[in-house]
Amino acid sequence: MKKAVLICPFDPITSSELDYAKHLVKKHGLSTLFLVPFGNGICTMAARRKMLETAIAPYRHLELCDQVRKEDKVYSYDDAEKDEEKVRTGSFFLAPKAVRQIMNENGWYYECVARANCKPHRYTHSVGVAKTARTIAIAHHLDPLEAYKAGLLHDVTKAWSDAKSRKVIARDMPEWLTMSPKIWHSYTAVVFCRQQLDLHDDRILHAIAHHTLGDGQSDLDKVLYIADKIEPGRGYDTTKEMNLALQDLDQAAALIMQESKAYREEKEGLDV
Repeated sequence: MKKAVLICPFDPITSSELDYAKHLVKKHGLSTLFLVPFGNGICTMAARRKMLETAIAPYRHLELCDQVRKEDKVYSYDDAEKDEEKVRTGSFFLAPKAVRQIMNENGWYYECVARANCKPHRYTHSVGVAKTARTIAIAHHLDPLEAYKAGLLHDVTKAWSDAKSRKVIARDMPEWLTMSPKIWHSYTAVVFCRQQLDLHDDRILHAIAHHTLGDGQSDLDKVLYIADKIEPGRGYDTTKEMNLALQDLDQAAALIMQESKAYREEKEGLDV
């Protein structure tokens, strides 16, 4: 019985790595190919093992292993780290579908996605929104992870040019063309999440789509809208708004909308 080992970071396992593993089995007539994750990663080893086990579950010749045996032939995949980096920074579709599902369920690599696609100050803001949203969600017995994920991704396309965003808006939301380009990212972010991350959680996507106008009706919609306006990095005292948000989402959202409208009219002249 011929056995061999494939060593990669598997942070996470990519479709190309999985295809390479199957190629090795077929090419060398292996009875078992042991897949061994190594090194420090963005995700914990336990998380990487879970993704790896899920990806190889349908293949009887592939098996997760922790150690390399002296008698086994050892293989590596030259593009492993490059391909895994592409996944971590937003190309989730390069990972097996079952792995994408686990990544989205747990929010794994979402911070990497936000960091890679946002300018530094916008990334810092997104983390602040995520943490604030989580705190508010906990106070109202909502899902804190769901709130955190929405916070991390809500501005993921903020850095897109107006020209790039306009193409998406003109195609899908032409009625928004008369509105300020400053709000377009709330829709283009949804497109990004669906196409790049294979994220189809309607609650999160709806909250992201409505986080600029504040017209969402669900509790998560309100949590994200509030958190976006009062996260600590905004640079002004939001103690009153935060205290209210921890007590009453509707009142907090109404207050913040009133304050935001007054600010836009005074400082920016925007009617959005």
